[in-house]
Amino acid sequence: MTIIFPIDRVDDLRKQAREARKVNMDGPDGWCISEVDPTDLLKVFRTLRLKDGFVLRSHQYREDGNGDGLVWAMPVDAPLLDPGNGWSGRRRLHPHALRPAEALSNLMDVIQGDGTPWSHLEASLFAREIDDFGVFWQGSPKESDVILGADPFCTGQQRAIVGQTPDWDGWRWSEPKPTSWEPSFQQASETVTITFYTYRRVGRENIFRTVDTFRLGQYAFETESMKVAVGPEESTP
Repeated sequence: MTIIFPIDRVDDLRKQAREARKVNMDGPDGWCISEVDPTDLLKVFRTLRLKDGFVLRSHQYREDGNGDGLVWAMPVDAPLLDPGNGWSGRRRLHPHALRPAEALSNLMDVIQGDGTPWSHLEASLFAREIDDFGVFWQGSPKESDVILGADPFCTGQQRAIVGQTPDWDGWRWSEPKPTSWEPSFQQASETVTITFYTYRRVGRENIFRTVDTFRLGQYAFETESMKVAVGPEESTP
């Protein structure tokens, strides 16, 4: 069984998620307990919820207009270290020292869904958005890769991203160009997969195919991302 997800719905969900994970970029340098509750981000993904007895908590780091975040999945009664004023200013406290002893190694192990195909796509997107929680560079939030929903040249999406004339000339593909670009759900026996294509521009334009694999009924997943196309020339991000 294969189900295709409309890219407009995917884009709208990601937009809501980016809004929900916004943090205050101004503040003292160093680590602190985040003033933004990562559970607010989870609430955007309406088919997902936390398993009973667990909570999401986070630390925030700021330095010279840049930021980083750490989100922990932990029992509700477990303590979260407050770095306090003694750790303001520079990375004197290693992030590993902030890790609660009871924190799970994989945050997605505390996520449950309603079992629908859309819930597995939401899990894929949530895992990536929570990974970017609290991250910003020189006053701008980190933006994830652009998820494609159609041939970006035919739709003008690539032009909108980088302002270049749409043209596949000069691109090198390691596999046939997709005939269907939209994110999709597949189920075979006890395995569920979510597949999508992303555009990334880091020095050079690239397109990746990502496949997230779930065991049926679970929302932690394994992911594989393969670069399938490389743009024709180097460019400055």
